[in-house]
Amino acid sequence: MSTGTNELRLHVARTREDLEDTVEAIRDKLDVKTHALRVWATFRRDLKATPGAFVLTAVVGTAVGAVVITSVVRERMRRG
Repeated sequence: MSTGTNELRLHVARTREDLEDTVEAIRDKLDVKTHALRVWATFRRDLKATPGAFVLTAVVGTAVGAVVITSVVRERMRRG
């Protein structure tokens, strides 16, 4: 075989490997269960590392929710 043929075969083989890697990456991104497990693991790790930040976020989120609900209820009561 000629050098050109060998180079072409090598190029095709590399391209095939790149395509396989791309398809595998897309498959990983579309795997909802695996993604959810990763997110949950990250959440648990972060919660163990900085529990105070999560408590603060929960408290602030609850307070904001209460203010919004109170405002909506008052506005509806005002309108009759």
